[in-house]
Amino acid sequence: MTEEKRQILQIMPANGWGAVFLVDDPPYYVVAPMMGWALVEETDKFGDVDRFVRGLDADAYVEFVNEAENFYAYIYEGCITQEVKEGWKEEGLKRLERKAEKRKGK
Repeated sequence: MTEEKRQILQIMPANGWGAVFLVDDPPYYVVAPMMGWALVEETDKFGDVDRFVRGLDADAYVEFVNEAENFYAYIYEGCITQEVKEGWKEEGLKRLERKAEKRKGK
């Protein structure tokens, strides 16, 4: 077995791209602009290597947007329509229902 590791191989700008996050308040989603795309290589404990592209956000520090608990999707600004927004709202409301059910179950 080998050590698990993650390495950023390349970073590219993400002009016009955003990350969609589901939130608890209306309209139940937020679209945050991304600062870039990262080509990432990960090696698992068995030595298997995977490469993929992940969106990057940079507030206080650079992070992968898809690792946020409430991350939902990537979107290009030219593809945001009223229909898409309604879908995000529906998903945000479903997320709230799941959270409420979890609280009841505890």
